[in-house]
Amino acid sequence: MKTIFQVCISFSLIVLFNGCQTANQADTISKLMEYDGKYVGDASAIGNILTLLETEYNGLELSTSDRPYGINVICTNHKSIDKQEILKKAYLYKATVIFSLIQNVDEVKFSHNNNLYYIFTRNELDSFFNQTIVNYGNDKDKWENELLNKLNSDDIVSSFYSNYNIIRD
Repeated sequence: MKTIFQVCISFSLIVLFNGCQTANQADTISKLMEYDGKYVGDASAIGNILTLLETEYNGLELSTSDRPYGINVICTNHKSIDKQEILKKAYLYKATVIFSLIQNVDEVKFSHNNNLYYIFTRNELDSFFNQTIVNYGNDKDKWENELLNKLNSDDIVSSFYSNYNIIRD
């Protein structure tokens, strides 16, 4: 009887935490969408977006004087091969969110001290999604149903990195 009770409690906690995770994700998306239409020069908005995306970074550089307008996120180093696979998916998602919200950004770079760079351009992401990525910034349903579903697929993420020269040293 005690074992059945423990299983029921464990199952209830799993269901509860999964429900909270979904609610937290929806809440984060709503908060991110508040930054729709911002510009590269708004350092506060860029910082807040990175915080909402739970980005570990040491600094931020904004290129606002001449095109291409860019955001350089100076990240903490991750040397593990396993971590690199996780970073690929995370950086693609974060870059996609930034391009969907910041209307004039042309390039987003995630830089590491070991001279490893993940460089994304608006043209690449527009091509990848077969539409102007900024269209996602103000449409929560599109964001959840198209963007998140596409980026949750390891095969699609792998395909993206195979088709575009994102990682550079």
